[in-house]
Amino acid sequence: MEHTTDTNLNFLVPESNYEAMITKILKKEIKPSVVIYEWHFEALVDEKQFNFKIGMFSSQMADLLHVLGAEEVSNGKFKWNDDEQLGKNLSFNVVHFPDKNGKLRATLTDIKLLS
Repeated sequence: MEHTTDTNLNFLVPESNYEAMITKILKKEIKPSVVIYEWHFEALVDEKQFNFKIGMFSSQMADLLHVLGAEEVSNGKFKWNDDEQLGKNLSFNVVHFPDKNGKLRATLTDIKLLS
């Protein structure tokens, strides 16, 4: 029997409003001078624990860093500590958008600090 299997695991978090806690933040260098931050969250969805992550380039993080209370040391440049963000609860919308290659990506909008 012939099979076609996609092993890329490109899971998109469903578009919705979430109340979620930050559980981990990873900084990953994709290639020289290209960095992505993986924000890991834990939420309750339909009374079940739902863990997910959202990858963001630094250019996409200004609203999130503002809400988290990061210090804006100059226009668009923030000073922050990832350990201080762990355990913070946020409310946000997850929305999908196409990247420059047409592949759907997820990002956060309407971000609010809950605690």
